[in-house]
Amino acid sequence: MGEPTVSLESLELSGNILDRHDIADASAPGLLEVTGVSQTGTPTVSGLNDFDYQQLTALSMGLKDLNQLSTVNKVPIPPEIMEHFNHIKCHCTMGLFPEIGRAWLTIDTDLYIWTYENVRDVAYFDGLSEVIISVGLVAPKPGVFVSDVRYLLVLTTPVEIVILGVTFKDANNGTPNRSLSSQSTEEMQLMSGPIFLLNTDQVAIMCVQGTDDGRIFLGGRDGCLYEIVYQAETNWFGKRCRKVNHSQGLISHLVPGLFKMFTEVDSVKSIVVDNSRRLLYVLLSKGSIETWDIGTDAGSTRRIARLSHKEIFANATAILRTLNTNTFLPVSAICPLTADDSSSLHLVAVTENGVRLYFSTLPLNMHGFYLQHQQQQQQQQQQQMQQSQMENLQQTSPGQQPVPTLLFGQDQLGSRKPQGLYMLHVRVPPGYTPNTTTGKPTHVHTLHVTQGSVLMVSTPQQDQDFLWSLSTEQFQSQQNFIESATVMPLDGQVWAVGELKRKDRLSITTPLRTAQYPRKVALLTNQGVHIVCLQRSVDVLQQLLLACRGPNNDAVKAYFQIQTEAQACATALLLACLESYRGTEVGEWAAQAFVLYGGEPYFDTFLPNAGTTAQRQLAFNSPVAGGGYGSGGGYDGGSQQSGNFGPGPGRMWASTPFSTPGGGGRGPLLGYQQNLPQLPSDGGGSPNQSFNNNNNVSMGPHVVDSAHFHYSAKHTALYLHVSRMMRCVWNRPCINERFQSTILQADCATLLEDLYALRRFLETVPLCSTLGYVGGRNGTSVRATLGSSSFAPSGQANQSGLLLQSPLSNGNERGYGGASGLFSQPFATSSGGAGYVPSTAGVSQRTCTEEALQEEKKSLDALARLIKQSCEVIGLWKVICEHQCHQLVEKLAKEEQNLLKMCTFRDLIISRADVCGRLIVTLINTYLADNASVGPISSKLREVCPTLYRHEDAVSHKATEILLLTRSCTDREKKEERLRTALQLCKSAVPNLPLGELCAQFSACGFYAGVIELCTVCAAKSDPNEAALHFYRNNEPMDNQEGFIAYQNRSKCYREVKAMLDYMYESGAPASGRSSEAGDLAYPQMEQHQADDRSTDGRGNRAEIQGVIGQALQHTDQLLHIAIYEWLLSKGLHSEMLEITEPSLGVFLSRAMTRTPENMQLADLLWKYHERNGQHASAAKILDRLANSPGDSIDLLRRIEYLARAVMCMRSESVGFSAHNGVLLKDLEDKLEVAQIQRQVYDALALLAPSNDGTSRYTRDALHQLDTNLYNLTQLYSDFAEQYELWECKLTILNCSHHNDPLLIESVWTHILDRELSGPEDTAECCRRMLAKVKSLALEYDSSGCCFPLAFIVRELEIRCFRLGLFNSPVPEALLEMNLDVEELINIYSRLVSMNERIWMTDRDELYLIRSTTNLLSLIAAQPSLVPLKNRRKVLGKSQELSTAALNILYTKPDTESMIDSLRDTQSKLQRLL
Repeated sequence: MGEPTVSLESLELSGNILDRHDIADASAPGLLEVTGVSQTGTPTVSGLNDFDYQQLTALSMGLKDLNQLSTVNKVPIPPEIMEHFNHIKCHCTMGLFPEIGRAWLTIDTDLYIWTYENVRDVAYFDGLSEVIISVGLVAPKPGVFVSDVRYLLVLTTPVEIVILGVTFKDANNGTPNRSLSSQSTEEMQLMSGPIFLLNTDQVAIMCVQGTDDGRIFLGGRDGCLYEIVYQAETNWFGKRCRKVNHSQGLISHLVPGLFKMFTEVDSVKSIVVDNSRRLLYVLLSKGSIETWDIGTDAGSTRRIARLSHKEIFANATAILRTLNTNTFLPVSAICPLTADDSSSLHLVAVTENGVRLYFSTLPLNMHGFYLQHQQQQQQQQQQQMQQSQMENLQQTSPGQQPVPTLLFGQDQLGSRKPQGLYMLHVRVPPGYTPNTTTGKPTHVHTLHVTQGSVLMVSTPQQDQDFLWSLSTEQFQSQQNFIESATVMPLDGQVWAVGELKRKDRLSITTPLRTAQYPRKVALLTNQGVHIVCLQRSVDVLQQLLLACRGPNNDAVKAYFQIQTEAQACATALLLACLESYRGTEVGEWAAQAFVLYGGEPYFDTFLPNAGTTAQRQLAFNSPVAGGGYGSGGGYDGGSQQSGNFGPGPGRMWASTPFSTPGGGGRGPLLGYQQNLPQLPSDGGGSPNQSFNNNNNVSMGPHVVDSAHFHYSAKHTALYLHVSRMMRCVWNRPCINERFQSTILQADCATLLEDLYALRRFLETVPLCSTLGYVGGRNGTSVRATLGSSSFAPSGQANQSGLLLQSPLSNGNERGYGGASGLFSQPFATSSGGAGYVPSTAGVSQRTCTEEALQEEKKSLDALARLIKQSCEVIGLWKVICEHQCHQLVEKLAKEEQNLLKMCTFRDLIISRADVCGRLIVTLINTYLADNASVGPISSKLREVCPTLYRHEDAVSHKATEILLLTRSCTDREKKEERLRTALQLCKSAVPNLPLGELCAQFSACGFYAGVIELCTVCAAKSDPNEAALHFYRNNEPMDNQEGFIAYQNRSKCYREVKAMLDYMYESGAPASGRSSEAGDLAYPQMEQHQADDRSTDGRGNRAEIQGVIGQALQHTDQLLHIAIYEWLLSKGLHSEMLEITEPSLGVFLSRAMTRTPENMQLADLLWKYHERNGQHASAAKILDRLANSPGDSIDLLRRIEYLARAVMCMRSESVGFSAHNGVLLKDLEDKLEVAQIQRQVYDALALLAPSNDGTSRYTRDALHQLDTNLYNLTQLYSDFAEQYELWECKLTILNCSHHNDPLLIESVWTHILDRELSGPEDTAECCRRMLAKVKSLALEYDSSGCCFPLAFIVRELEIRCFRLGLFNSPVPEALLEMNLDVEELINIYSRLVSMNERIWMTDRDELYLIRSTTNLLSLIAAQPSLVPLKNRRKVLGKSQELSTAALNILYTKPDTESMIDSLRDTQSKLQRLL
């Protein structure tokens, strides 16, 4: 989808503030802190102070008695069951199954079950012959039974244990553990026969308790803990089942009956399970308590501890010695504290007289606070050691480093396994304080703990029980263990207590929903079921507002003081957002109270001698600072012990242990409070729970000192409300490993209800109305007006502090809509300011007030955006869940799936709008793939998430739907009409459309003209001022930022034209390799066979592409032309590109060459473009530049080819005959000749490279140089031919340069001849190779030229053959084969004979030259055609003279008769020729 309009920076700001508030709210002091155990490190006691138990009448200041308990309903036992009471013979018992919303009753051998909320669905079971002793309902282990069996009903008799299957009529198959919403209203059925049947081994089972994972535990009269172990087999009626006695050890697994107890010692009274910690507690009839770690199966179950009544009594009396020992009667009931109730205390036990005993399975030294304290001590010791080391640093060697020491307890922190059962706190019930007026609970037999509320059932008189409700609900913001106490008489005796389960099918539980819904508890008496409701804070506030007829009352103000403004504002906000009070006067009053008592943001100012930093951080509306309720300053209710484990003096905590900081230092563990999260302070709440913004606050050109800035209570309440609403999903992964959503559709609906309710509240009470109240605190009466010039006189400057006041102070109260009630008045200072005084830093009152209000407004605006974004994302996720989330995720790409698996809902809301976009696209694609209309789903998405799914998205999807319909359209005109309709629809929404995907659809339909038109319109809309064209035509100046951005935008549009051409180039296949933006959407592609019936022939495709390119080039946009040219280059369609005659192509190629001169391909195309368009001179210049361009991209052969082509271009008739062109042609011809010589040098060096190993590296370098550049003759001669002794190349260079130096040339020839004779071959072969070399050179050079000195060559050849010892010289024959001038040869040999050099006068063969001459003459005589006819007489005459000279020499030599005869014979032949 497109970029969201919500600012990412704003979302990040609100998200970070929300995180801090959530951490602060979640880290509120728990039971271990409010009981004082964490402060002292020893067990504590409370309840001995009048302050510990409060009546709710104190909240109303006597206006009205507030109700903590209310009766919801009284449901009698069904009359058809009551009739059977007359037939009781020996035993009757009752109980509740709150899991399924039903109560049960046993009469002897019969069992009756009915729904207790409305008397219906009475079920019974009468299949037993023995008296039923105990009953239990357990959810079965998954996978053991068929899905119809939802629960197991366990019935025990004196002789057997019967397990029945429980089903519900019309139950959804395959859905385990269905919610109460359906199970409490559907008909319950028991299977006719038992699933399992076990023997009790003569031990009566007194109680049955199951766990969440389907395990069944039994408590026997012999005091042993049993477990029924069952597992699945091939069929679900033949399960294998056995009973295991955990109390008697491992052998009982094999023979359970061997170790049964024959005498009753201490029977099991009750069993309770803490499923969150896998712990089980057993209460025995004589008051003993056992703790068990149940592990994962029966084999891992172990008993952790057992406390007898005497041990419990001894521990309790050691903690509390002031009361009579008779107070500690045996324990009568126990209740586990889950991990949600308390992280440190695990069990609550109550004695018969109501004393509560709080236990933990960890000793004190294993708790986090103790280990943290020990770590702090060790850190202090390490710091002292480091300081001493720093003092002796000069004496320490540089290489030594201090070795860090492991902090104490770090290993223990990770090991929190249960160790035993330890009593950490004793809570005395009401009635034991000196000034009490209430009675004491007696004969307590039932205990129930739920979310901070404790319910105890006592029996002060026969046949009637009383319900005691002790709740911290109204005092959660206090740091003391304070409870409100209420007593309610009941109709009869209570048999069981159970909490009513929620009737909605939610997988998440938010703190906000917990606070919204009342907690209902069912009490089963012998008269029926009494359902009571435990009132919430929001209910108490609602009662107050109704009693006071609005928020302007001291009772409401007192409520806000007790709760602290932040928490009370959060309660008021919750009440105002409740749907049941929407539009009512109660909701209006709650909104007014929220604004009225919400305070204002402010800055702390204080004197240099003011209090400590901790005191300064107290919020303005804290009861500690304001002296209201709860600021009693640390009541000391008579300490009984001194047991602190910290350093220095300390006192034992007693009574209400957790005092306020105003009461002075309490304990040695102040470091623990300092370790609590320091989070944004709102001006309310506890010292341990600060909601101040710790980050520097940016306010315009300067930065506000946020260390002394405090948000208002309204601000904090809003963030707390949102954090409690979103806490369950905020950091939750969106999907699991199976791509299933981690929250259900119903969860999304619930969150949306709360989010929309808050949005409506903010719309009703705009954020600007929540700002503007200004005032003081601590009794200060301060008002100020934004924009007012009325300030205090200069004499009162030291009293005009920047502190803003809540109406809870003594200032005048204001009504709803405080922004209109601002006025200025002189400032005053209260003595209760704890050292706070007006600022003298020179910052005006008005400036700081405005800054504080502006900063809070910035945060609230960010929160409003976050709420809006949350509504859209959660709404979208609800739609995703409605469409099978896992199926949609499976259609995403692999990397997108991995990204979504790593995403939390926080990420999805704040920073991953792109993931939301992908999900929307996938959802739309499912409709398109099914040929379904996208109109309804688009409308729904526009309604649910208009920011994530914009108007442009809806248009694009509608256009996609139209394009998909054209696939099945056979009518050409109708198809064309639909395509044009889709095009016009898209053109109306440009440029914010997903252009790439729509163009892909048009391409798939073969509507290429539509792609070009859509892209050009989009480009024009994105750049209406044509800044991109100006930018391009001005050679893209770097300082033109606007033009650069416009150029980029247009290029993005025309990128889709390239994608279309890609599609066509691939013969109609989907453009899988199409380049697109990272944010483009993946729309469904047309199938191959459903595309247009275009020819897949390569030639047909090329022709079609050329046609489309021709259409595109008809547009005047030069940037579109550039896109076409770039695509042609990328595909290597050079021939098609050169067929284009547009001038823009030459401009494009020229600019491209200028930008990338090393790109030889562009230059090659450019000269061809010029040549095809008749610009031969320009083509020749480019070819010349190409040939002379250095680098590896062009080899020597290619350079020669370029020069040759350049010469051909210049010789064209179209060039003309100007002097300039003639000079250029001559220069090119010379370069070509030199380049050819360079090629000869290159070839010669290449022949040397493999043979000359010592210099092969240098030779390769020389070859590389010759291949990468062109050199002149001088460079070739000196740098290559001379250096590497390339004699033939030297000769060529000398010949080309017309250098006439006979000595140099003869030297070169000498080396050439010597090199040919240097081989290892025999004499004949060497001679043959030498003559062949001369013959090849003779063909290359003119025999009359200076570079072919024939006389020198003949003499050198004869000398070398003579030295080789040849008898007959092969030179004459070879010379004649070279077609040399015969006359010149005769002259040369005549000179050689006449010179009679000493070189021939050797002992070896002094007649060698004569024989060679004779051979020459005989060859001439034998082949008269060698001599031209016109010169024949002259040549033959000279031949006669040569033969005569040879005969004269032979006459002087002995033994020459044969030679003389031969020579005379030759002479005769020559004569005949004449």
